[in-house]
Amino acid sequence: QIEVEGLRGTVEGITIRETRITTFDGRLVVIPNADVYKNAIVVTTANDLRRDDFAVGVSYEDSLTEAQELIVNALESVEGVSTDREPEAFVTDLGVSTVNIAARFWANPIQHNVVEVRSDAIIAVKRALDEAGIEMPCDIVALQATDSFAAAVHDNGKVSASGSLLE
Repeated sequence: QIEVEGLRGTVEGITIRETRITTFDGRLVVIPNADVYKNAIVVTTANDLRRDDFAVGVSYEDSLTEAQELIVNALESVEGVSTDREPEAFVTDLGVSTVNIAARFWANPIQHNVVEVRSDAIIAVKRALDEAGIEMPCDIVALQATDSFAAAVHDNGKVSASGSLLE
């Protein structure tokens, strides 16, 4: 399975003139070899394992070390996550409403497998954090209440299509 010029899929054949790949959504793509040879090719199945990751946002009030331990333990319990290379959980940044942790694991590099294991890993991590009472809050959204917005919310007036207050 390869990626070349933003196209990802399984190589179906290579001739003197073209490389044929079937994309992961089932489309056949014929790429002229001139394009293949002058661009970088990422071979996603060249190695036995491929690392994947996803972000988990936890509350500022919760213990980050506990969250990291729960994430790693949850990843270790998922069928398809490699036991040869340990899963990891690293704090990556401070978000608007969450502290973000990268949950990283290694799995078989075949695309369908990676997607399936990733789904199971997300479910396992969410379950573990939920059971431990660690909050995964939504983003905080701040609304600025202009006069026309306030009037519309309080039904004190009507707002025109242009946003101005009608009396």
